[in-house]
Amino acid sequence: MHGRRFRRPGIIAAVAAILLGGAAAVTTDTAGAATVDPDAWYVLLNRNSGKALDVTGAATADGAKLVQWSRTDATNQQFQFTDAGGGYYKVRARHSGKVLDVYGRSVADGAAVVQWPDNNGTNQQFALADAGNGTLRLVNRNSGKSVAVQGAATADGAAVEQRSESAGTEQQWQLVRVDGGSTPPPPGSGPRQKVGFDRGWRFVRSDVPGAQNPGFDDSKWVPVALPHDFDAPYDVGGSKGGESFHVGVGWYRKHFTVPASWNGKHVEFESEGAFSVADVWVNGIKAGTHRGGYTGFAFDITGSVRPGDNEISVRVDNGWRPDLAPRTGDHQFSGGLYRDVFLTVTNDVHVAWYGTFVTTPALTNPAWDTSNAAYYRNIDLAQYPGEAELRANLAARRSNVRVQTEVRNDGSSAVDVSARQEVRRQGSDTVLATFGSPVRTLGAAATTTLDAVSGSLSNTAGMLQNLDLWAPNNPALYTVTTSLVVGGTVVDTYDSTFGFRSAQWKVDGFYLNGARTLLVGADVHQDHGGWSNAVTDSGIERDVRYVREAGMNFVRGSHYPHDPSFADATDPAGRHVLVREHVLGHRDRGAGARPGRPGRRLPRGRLSAEGGRPAGLRTEHNGQPARHDPGQPQPSVDHQLVDGQRGLLHVLGHPEQGQGARERPARLLPPARPHPQGGHGRCPARRPGPALGL
Repeated sequence: MHGRRFRRPGIIAAVAAILLGGAAAVTTDTAGAATVDPDAWYVLLNRNSGKALDVTGAATADGAKLVQWSRTDATNQQFQFTDAGGGYYKVRARHSGKVLDVYGRSVADGAAVVQWPDNNGTNQQFALADAGNGTLRLVNRNSGKSVAVQGAATADGAAVEQRSESAGTEQQWQLVRVDGGSTPPPPGSGPRQKVGFDRGWRFVRSDVPGAQNPGFDDSKWVPVALPHDFDAPYDVGGSKGGESFHVGVGWYRKHFTVPASWNGKHVEFESEGAFSVADVWVNGIKAGTHRGGYTGFAFDITGSVRPGDNEISVRVDNGWRPDLAPRTGDHQFSGGLYRDVFLTVTNDVHVAWYGTFVTTPALTNPAWDTSNAAYYRNIDLAQYPGEAELRANLAARRSNVRVQTEVRNDGSSAVDVSARQEVRRQGSDTVLATFGSPVRTLGAAATTTLDAVSGSLSNTAGMLQNLDLWAPNNPALYTVTTSLVVGGTVVDTYDSTFGFRSAQWKVDGFYLNGARTLLVGADVHQDHGGWSNAVTDSGIERDVRYVREAGMNFVRGSHYPHDPSFADATDPAGRHVLVREHVLGHRDRGAGARPGRPGRRLPRGRLSAEGGRPAGLRTEHNGQPARHDPGQPQPSVDHQLVDGQRGLLHVLGHPEQGQGARERPARLLPPARPHPQGGHGRCPARRPGPALGL
């Protein structure tokens, strides 16, 4: 429904799309009049603390005080704006039907804000004043003073009062629509683009000096499309048993056109995998080096591209190195740009590469062994529902959703940014839940994480209800759309696939959605006959389909992180996935390993920024013990126990550093959504299936 329009000159300015929720909390028309939907319900988040305006104790009595409290989306945190005339509103609490009131009609600083029956008093009427940064001040008509958190406190239960206007963020509130409204904030100057970049390459299987230079003559090179392997067509037989594959360097070059519409945009070159050391140049400018043949990488090429014709050169080397996995194994380690590549074009403020992390907290109970505190010394058990609560949530098929979004500002000035999240059933336009993060100031050339939760564990009525739980015989998937909002304008959107399901490892076996489940499956390698490792997405989907047709519900990605399309295939196919964290031959001392530096300490592994997919169960540690970083917690078993809700293990990785690539230390991944296979480095946009899926 369209909101009514009210004008209040001098107070309501061009207040545009202040929201975290599904609909624009406040918009303006061409005359600059503020518009708010009188039928919508909103949560008011304080900019200083990030906490919600709350009627204390969910009281319904006259005079109950207003406080701030951690956001739950309970009805005592939901308010409706009703026209009071003259550009003012009555702010009505949903649980009690009563309105906000400055107690005793006081005009003094520090007067309490309470709830009271509607009496049309001017002390119950508030104007919405633009405070900038996507926030508003609530200005009382009787006193002219603003609603504020007492003393700029950040603690739960801090009192809400009226104060003379100031620039303090404790007087600034963000309106978050929580009723599933459909009016989005206005889009920015063009959406995110992910451009397929597989066509039009030229290749030579030798090391050619100067091939990175602009204008280099590659006319005699072979035209190829990606994915491409040094040794396709792939022959594993012959008199030498397939040992004659090329070891060394290959070069790839390509011309591409940059449109004028990309001016002012942020541009990244993304590869899902190149074996095993890749150096990238754009127009002769070095973009970066990535080490590691099984993980994706992204390089910022914004400063290197220009409107019109451009050249990109990639040098790939699959030569054996003592400090880079794999160091040994009974496989051919052929080289090439053997997975898909893309150009990603965004605004300066954007979701980072694989920058979302989605979990379903109400369905997460790892069933920790609490007989010894050492087993869970790094775990806050309070963040998980108890076993009884988990069973109740499964029976009711309900859960909340948490989305952590890594946001990057590649601009030259700081911005105030928030993240709005919308949950839908995959393939549906119906929004099931809308929620968002507090506004955060993000400096230039900086990264932050915006945390948004659809509701608390205790607020079961506010959870998504009647969910379709993911299972092998019912691979139901959902999508969360992340919208970044700066100054009331959406500057980036990013979709993440996830599922609702509970995964637990107990002493008597694996439990999916509360039911003991037998896992039956097989190993899957990434190479195909004739194609070597240069396998198309359709070929990967076919492999997963064959596993399902064979009656299996489980697949182990051997022996390395797989193409992210592998996870994309397992989620809808209902196959659990075991992600291989370590790579062949990377162990302290491997029998048959070639000379190198045996016994060297391994660095901490790096897992994707994405959460575990619904199909994912966990990450597998290498078969041989690896040395731990002395500063890190020690696992009690070789295969560290999975965090049942999360679906991934915290494990060691292997050295795959990328100069110029963004990387991070290992961390546990949630089971609710996709993470990169094998998990070192972030697997790109098409995350692998749920870490340990069925």
